[in-house]
Amino acid sequence: MRPGSNYAVGPLDVETGSRGPSLATGRTSREGGWRGAWLESSARHGLAGGSSFDLACALLLGVSVLLPGIVVLLDLPHSLELIADLGSAALVGWIVLILLMRRVPLAIPYVVLAYLVVVIAGSAIADDPARTIVGLKNYMLLPALAIGLASLAPSESRTRLLCLTALVLAGAQFVVSILQSLTVPDIDLVVGTFGDWAGPSLAFAAVAGSCVALGAFAARVPRSAAWLVVAIGLPLLSIWAALRIVPVELPATGAAVAVAAWWAGRREENRARRPAIVAGAAALTVVVLAVSYAVARPFDFQLFTDSQARGVYLREATVVEDPDPNAGDRPIPGRGEQIRTTIEAVSGGVGSFALGHGVGATSYAENLGVEQPTERSVALAGYSEAGTLLYELGWLGVALVAACGVALALSAIAAAPLTEPGTWARALLIGYPGVVVAMAVGGFHGTPFRNIGSAILFWVLTGVALGWALHVRRNQPPGA
Repeated sequence: MRPGSNYAVGPLDVETGSRGPSLATGRTSREGGWRGAWLESSARHGLAGGSSFDLACALLLGVSVLLPGIVVLLDLPHSLELIADLGSAALVGWIVLILLMRRVPLAIPYVVLAYLVVVIAGSAIADDPARTIVGLKNYMLLPALAIGLASLAPSESRTRLLCLTALVLAGAQFVVSILQSLTVPDIDLVVGTFGDWAGPSLAFAAVAGSCVALGAFAARVPRSAAWLVVAIGLPLLSIWAALRIVPVELPATGAAVAVAAWWAGRREENRARRPAIVAGAAALTVVVLAVSYAVARPFDFQLFTDSQARGVYLREATVVEDPDPNAGDRPIPGRGEQIRTTIEAVSGGVGSFALGHGVGATSYAENLGVEQPTERSVALAGYSEAGTLLYELGWLGVALVAACGVALALSAIAAAPLTEPGTWARALLIGYPGVVVAMAVGGFHGTPFRNIGSAILFWVLTGVALGWALHVRRNQPPGA
């Protein structure tokens, strides 16, 4: 806490290479010997979590989001997408090195430890080593990156860079999706740069970017009115990309951001003004989308107004290639039927009910040569993150993941009032609950956690937001 301030975090960076107390020991980081020399050298070159590290984070974020689209556009081997996974692993290693040199402990909440125990148990009962490895990558690699980022002392400059990178990438999806809608004959392939059939990932990027922009407006960062326009504009790509989930989730994401904005400014004058504008902006966007769908996409609009059409969609969403080569093309059950099938699949015994059928049971990775399961019920469970989680880790895994999401959102809301107005730290903490809601909704609609672009976008924002939440908790002013 700064003297004479009510905020635990001010507008300046709090991360240091050689100044201030260590988060682990309380001593200054000017130590003797090779460790002190490494810290001083790395601080000068930006290696100990400084500018070079921040640029590496932004570069990884950009490559991960853009690479799948480049692979599809140029018809390159999908194995090139492993670059993003390898980059994530390298960044995790960099973070571990920084933490070891600084003697900073990992910040692992208890609910995350419980999640790790369930994942390990799920791995123990799995029976396909190749699929288990793919599943462990999905469950462990990027969450490890987020925990590592959270364990580093946060900085305003890193937060600003990564938030702006996320917003620029969301804006790129807006432009690319327009071009695709004019040139691609199949509306399901209007997916931005996330790769074929990745509509849920595109929807997440647009809504998450809108939430961060709403947070920037609520936090009063410079040019906040422009960020409000960005927040309203980004979800409009749902019109030409036919992302029907966007108008469904916007009321919930907007409400989450509005609640966080109100809590952050509850002790300030006109505390209800900006939260009300945030809620109004989300409502305005939904109205614009509804009118646009009614005029330009009446067939899609009936899903919101006709219960019979909605029931058919939930039973049979579309006709796609069936994973069983002998089955031919036939209707694939819609989301409602997929979830019901998965619930039935884990209800056969106490073990499968609690822990599922093992990590990787529904997982596949074409770029690693692991094909989609051919058993129809298993394949249907793998069409959404919710089905995959339930089938592989059971209801205990679902409960722990839900608890993690709620804890992350609440920690961001609690930390937001303790950050300085006008900072990107406050902007991210206000917008982050909406990001969590968007990813949760996307998990029922598709596989945004398994798409490297949308997954790394979520986990990087998660790591930075959690880092600020932990930092302000340690430096909370008395009586706050």
